[in-house]
Amino acid sequence: MKVGINSYTYPWNVRGGMTAEQLLEQAIGHRASVLQLCDNLNLGALDWDGLSAKAEDHGIELQVGNIGGPDDLIAAAKIAERIGSPIVRFVIGPAFATQSALEVADDFREAAKICREHGTRMALENHDFFSTIQLRDIILAIGHDVGVCLDTANSISNLEGTGALVHHLAPHAICLHAKDVVVEREIHMLGFRVFGVPAGQGQVDFPLLKREMPNLESVILEQWPPTRNGQPPLDLEMMNVGSSLESLRGVWAN
Repeated sequence: MKVGINSYTYPWNVRGGMTAEQLLEQAIGHRASVLQLCDNLNLGALDWDGLSAKAEDHGIELQVGNIGGPDDLIAAAKIAERIGSPIVRFVIGPAFATQSALEVADDFREAAKICREHGTRMALENHDFFSTIQLRDIILAIGHDVGVCLDTANSISNLEGTGALVHHLAPHAICLHAKDVVVEREIHMLGFRVFGVPAGQGQVDFPLLKREMPNLESVILEQWPPTRNGQPPLDLEMMNVGSSLESLRGVWAN
């Protein structure tokens, strides 16, 4: 199994100015098999040829991820062809959230076909904007070999946990965004808070996900480290990557 990182492994550091080149150095240092560069970077301004050449020298598969509408998917597909990315991890933007699954599928079907023509696949990520049932219906209606980039935590906003992810999306999952979290009741008992922890130390059942996703091709660490006294947890984010990757490698090595 290919285990790696992406630009959401370091979300606070990327907000603070971490570059794609620095992310690649992190991937090399952590012996990552995959580096996925996503929409929290300015994808149009990256030196894709230089990044791809260096990644190839170190045996790292470079991938691309984007968000938005059909034109954004096509733009990412062109980058994917250029760098040899087998997938385009894609989040359908909030502008489409009020549409039915069939309407969304109609909007994206041609772009998904163009992905295949560029030698890559659309990997649709679960996010706030659609339930897992809606996302499954969109995938089936689009066709063109669309898969799922399954995020372990994003669907919490729709009150959906691992069970719903497995039941509706696992058969289609080709990429996993492995984000471990804890859901904890507030001290005043009125509500809950969700925060990230190193992989293997939270409530996400990674062994279950491994068993239920037979078509998975890559596992990519993501992080939601909590702020400290209102400040970005830059050092904590960096510190937790190594142990988290080792935990994920341990799960998928067995």
